[in-house]
Amino acid sequence: PDVPGQSEPAYYTAQCAWEYFHLEYNPWKFREMDGEYFAVVSRIKKSDQSQCSDQIRGIDRKCVALEEPITFSKSLSAQEATNALHCLLREFAPNLRHRFEQVMFLRYLQKRFKYFKNAVFQYDSRIPQLGSALFKQFVREALFLCEKDFECSWQTCKQVFLVSDPGGALCCLSPSQAILHPDVRRITKGDTKHRQEVQDGSTSQVALWTAYLAWTFGVPTQRVTQLLQEKEFVLTPDFAYKLLLIHERKLAHYAVVLEGETGVGKTYLLEMYELLLNEQMTRPLDLMNRFQDWIIFKMLPCESIKECRRQNPSFNAWCDESVQQLKNSRDPVTKEDLVQLWKRLLSLPSLASDSQTPGEDHPISMLRSFVQTCYADLPLRQPSTSSSSVESLLTTNTFTNAEDACQSSCQLLKEFLCTPFFRTMHRTLVHPGTSSREIEEFLQPVVEMAKLENDLEFVVFFDEVNTSSCLGLFKEIIMDKMLKGKQLPENIFFVAAINPYLDGLNQTDLCENQETAITMKTGQHVYFVHKLPFVMETIRWKYKALESRDELDAYIRQKLKLQEKAIARSTGNEDFETGVKGTFVSMLLAAQMFCKDKLHKSTVSQRDIQRVFRLVDFLCRFLPRAQEHVSSHEIFQHSFYLAIAVVYYFRLPSPESNESVCRCHFEACMTQSGAISFRTIVDKAINCVVTRRHFNIPEDIALNQALKENIFAQLACIQSAVPIGIIGVPGTSKTLSFHVLRNNLYGKQSRTALCQGLAAIDSFFYQCSEHSTANEIKEVFEKAIERQRFYKEADARTEAGETV
Repeated sequence: PDVPGQSEPAYYTAQCAWEYFHLEYNPWKFREMDGEYFAVVSRIKKSDQSQCSDQIRGIDRKCVALEEPITFSKSLSAQEATNALHCLLREFAPNLRHRFEQVMFLRYLQKRFKYFKNAVFQYDSRIPQLGSALFKQFVREALFLCEKDFECSWQTCKQVFLVSDPGGALCCLSPSQAILHPDVRRITKGDTKHRQEVQDGSTSQVALWTAYLAWTFGVPTQRVTQLLQEKEFVLTPDFAYKLLLIHERKLAHYAVVLEGETGVGKTYLLEMYELLLNEQMTRPLDLMNRFQDWIIFKMLPCESIKECRRQNPSFNAWCDESVQQLKNSRDPVTKEDLVQLWKRLLSLPSLASDSQTPGEDHPISMLRSFVQTCYADLPLRQPSTSSSSVESLLTTNTFTNAEDACQSSCQLLKEFLCTPFFRTMHRTLVHPGTSSREIEEFLQPVVEMAKLENDLEFVVFFDEVNTSSCLGLFKEIIMDKMLKGKQLPENIFFVAAINPYLDGLNQTDLCENQETAITMKTGQHVYFVHKLPFVMETIRWKYKALESRDELDAYIRQKLKLQEKAIARSTGNEDFETGVKGTFVSMLLAAQMFCKDKLHKSTVSQRDIQRVFRLVDFLCRFLPRAQEHVSSHEIFQHSFYLAIAVVYYFRLPSPESNESVCRCHFEACMTQSGAISFRTIVDKAINCVVTRRHFNIPEDIALNQALKENIFAQLACIQSAVPIGIIGVPGTSKTLSFHVLRNNLYGKQSRTALCQGLAAIDSFFYQCSEHSTANEIKEVFEKAIERQRFYKEADARTEAGETV
């Protein structure tokens, strides 16, 4: 209050929130409040604020001007803090009636109020009423996140967010300039450059969102980029926004249920979230870095090693060289390099002579102590081999000879460097056959780890929750944090994914398998799911797909950029023309929008785009063997046309069916998007591939166009590991087409040259009926998975196969 422009109510209310959480809640939940956040900063230099990336900021650190920081004036009692927060709730959140809504609102605020302890804020006096403006903005953000029927979508977002970078500067995250609040506009000085970078589809957009994720998860930006590339994850503004919101909910320690159509990326998004969470935990605990630091700063300076270095000049030089190599190596040091370095060290005559019964200052004993300390202090799983073997390595003090001692110590080091960290995220797929006992068995090891490692936060993801009849159990787990009446550890965060439930439909009709009539009546796809318990509706988020044409266009272009090198290697053409890429994007976008507009929005999803790219990758390698005398440009063109045909075109009826939407309409759409002779190229390519020269087909089987399409589609999908379902009335060659492939694909033992270059298939059959159960189908898949595992393990000796 002594500083011009600063407002007492904002500080006072923020202090109330801090005191409230500090007094009322268990310390583990908000342990990040301790330490540096509660430290009183006495003085700070401008030069100390330089450790931050050079991104556009709304509030820049250059405005630091005060000599002494702004701090809270007094400490509040528990009653004072509680009374003040009740006043805050009445004034700013009067519509939040339920206790859990109010607590969730305060938890969102608690995370944001940390910024008032930031030095960039505490030393800032240039912006008038900065504290009040930030406080009001933080309240708006928290209220927005507590809305009922919350839509988790960047396209429909009507709220500005302030994101803090590692140096404490705030970035304004806004989908539109029009929704900027006057307070935010004032403190950001109307800066719109950042907003434009967020909105466009350029590389800078991806870099900015990558930086946001890096700041949020505490992971280096380069590592986030690497994870995105390894996962082939296309980072759009909508995906990044959803990742940030999921993490916000986790920090608030409230479960969330994501509701969305199938294929919109719910599971894929959470898989990426798992990678970022695990990376956040393992980066500071990297075992190789710890071991290197231990060698340099602990082991080499010890007396026994110093004595060896004095007696052996060559060893002294080798030690100096090794230290410099570990410190300054441009290439990453591998586990094998460290094991070889350790082996070289133990082979020294002066150390080898004492290795049979090593003393406390011997490197072998020092390594054992170091490993034992790491196992005790770090969240590590059991080593890769059996725990009894590792325990024997740690407890053995006497060896038969020096070579045995060296081998035992090197084996211990290998086991230590290969030790995995605890997984912080666990996922299970729920289905109608899932029983409450299976859920308990899944949760039991997670609960045990959470109790053992109470400093870690674990995430449990239940996929397709509302397909199960155990919703009462899920309500108890997710909402009450209890399992069969027993309290679950507080450091477990639950996420669930569901498909939409169409309210108002007659559930008796669903049970009588009248989904076709209901689908026609409502114009929507029916999911055979149960309605959520009422209390779980309060934590439901609507997970929207990429719906706008511009967003889909940006998504496809980024996906093409990730796949471009692989396609170039397959076709032998390292440099595609810009026009070819543009036609590729236009056709795929037009096909996606055609099915969404003409059929139903749920008939296609981002999975279909991914399937096209997987098929293109296979066809670019396959077609040169089936089609002769074609250029690399034609191979790419034919591959892309065929991939679109398999994913979109073949699902449509022929013009003779008299349906309102048929293949001729799709062909016209492809022509408008730049395709040349789409149907002619597709038919010609299929006729070149599916011939009696390439496949051993009995003479009494007529190779009509329908059978050729079925054979080709199954061939491409099986070899690309893309799922396919063939629908038709009895007698339309559905089973026949599969048997033709099954009798021809034997790998190198196939009868034709074309089939010899394809993977063999191993088939597993199951006859479905109205009496089929989820467990029966699951058993078939488990057998197939086990067989595929066998093929992968035997790949070095025999040819691997595709399991169908």
